[in-house]
Amino acid sequence: ILVIEQNKDEVFTSIYELRKFSIMTALFTLFLVIISALLTARSIAKPISRITAVTEKISKGESGAEVDILCGGEIGKLAVSFNRMIENEREIENKLRSANAKISEEKTKYEMVLASIGDGMITVDGEGKIILLNSAAEKMFGWRKEEIAEKGLSEVIPAEDEKGNLIPFNERTMSAALAKGSTMHSSSYYYRKDNTKFPAALTASPIKVGGKIIGAIGLFRDITKEKEVDRMKTDFISTVSHEIRTPLTTIREGISQALDG
Repeated sequence: ILVIEQNKDEVFTSIYELRKFSIMTALFTLFLVIISALLTARSIAKPISRITAVTEKISKGESGAEVDILCGGEIGKLAVSFNRMIENEREIENKLRSANAKISEEKTKYEMVLASIGDGMITVDGEGKIILLNSAAEKMFGWRKEEIAEKGLSEVIPAEDEKGNLIPFNERTMSAALAKGSTMHSSSYYYRKDNTKFPAALTASPIKVGGKIIGAIGLFRDITKEKEVDRMKTDFISTVSHEIRTPLTTIREGISQALDG
């Protein structure tokens, strides 16, 4: 029998060293995993935070902002798509801005044309509601555009015939232009805002878009002076006729008496 005697500390020293090495290795591995996780999270979070910052800038009206692409992978693809979306939005904004400028220019031209028209102009929709009138019409009828917009024409501007009978809208010239789709002419008496009336000649034409009648436009011309001239002509002719008939009657009676005498 061979008996070997060895110190206990010497036996367990190697075991302690091995366990210590295993623990240190595990701790070091854990440290590497944590560092790797932090770096990975940062590499993901940083591009996302940039996209978020750019989104906030765009929401504040900075349309020129875009994301700097400094990484690849899915985040890089997201940044590319985001920048493409911003570019498309910028192009749409430019087109809209250009279209609005053209619309504003055309609107200014039309307003200048309407303002230069000496006759009163009123535009109604397909139901006879007022949608537009020029300054001449405002002066003619005493109404401001804001006061009668979207109201029925016959409601705010009643019309009468020569005998003083109110004309319902379905019998008025604007209504005829809407119904027949052709230009109509007439003259009637129209009421102002202050309830006074005056004679006016009206030319009404339908407004067609794509073959469909969507409204009508009417040009009103005040013919008060013309009516006055016509009345003076009638009075003059009546007076002259009376003055001519009176001497003739006297002469005829004198001749008759001479012949009888």
